[in-house]
Amino acid sequence: MSNYETEMVAIANILKEIEKIDEGSREAALKFIIERLGIKSDNLGTVRTQDQASEVIDTKPTTPKKASDQSIEEFLQNKKPANNYQLIACIGYYLEQVKNIKEFGTTEIREANSDARLPVISNITRDLKNSHYQYNFVMPSGKGKKKLTTYGIEVAKALPDQEKVKTIIKKSRAKINKKSSSKKKINK
Repeated sequence: MSNYETEMVAIANILKEIEKIDEGSREAALKFIIERLGIKSDNLGTVRTQDQASEVIDTKPTTPKKASDQSIEEFLQNKKPANNYQLIACIGYYLEQVKNIKEFGTTEIREANSDARLPVISNITRDLKNSHYQYNFVMPSGKGKKKLTTYGIEVAKALPDQEKVKTIIKKSRAKINKKSSSKKKINK
């Protein structure tokens, strides 16, 4: 493997790991790495190409696009939801933040899913109910519509980091379990 190929593999690994850090902490992490390696800021403006020629590049870190700057397709590709419940949370978040639609139902979810060119969700009604009762990502809003809960918003923001999502789900499930156990005590 050439020196150039070794560098590209290292860069790919760094990017893969840095994407796991939330957006707000990435810059601090990169600054720490630069300081730790003793790299002088004057050296950040050049890069070696395959033929080892130096050329100046823009060293300003590229910030990920905000939801409002992305199509629903791009947004969901970046979020990488692992299941339909996470997908519903992401679609709800996109509808709320970009389309300014605070309440949604099966029709809005179906249309957004179609706009994102994703496979059809086979049973949106069931998945929307489970997003409410099992995961606490959405809550009733009246007239058969739903709106995101704080947990749904947190999940959409945390994705694609599945470890953070697991933590959020634990919190939301604990709240659901508290509700159901208190109902059992009342019924006894």
